[in-house]
Amino acid sequence: MSMTVKAYLIGKDDCNKEIRRFAVDQDVSTSFEYLKRKVLDVFVGLRTAPFQMSYK
Repeated sequence: MSMTVKAYLIGKDDCNKEIRRFAVDQDVSTSFEYLKRKVLDVFVGLRTAPFQMSYK
C-alpha cells in the first residue's frame, strides 16, 4: 500500500513556488533518506542547492 505526499517548494520570500504530489510506499514512509531522495527526484532544481525539509 502507498501513501500520497503533498510537497511544497517555498522560495526565499516564503511564497509557494511549486506544489507536487507523489506516492511513497508505506513500508518506507518512515525513512528520512528515502523521502529526501524522492523529493530530489520530484524537485530536480534542489539537486544543486542546499535545502531544508519540514512537515506539518
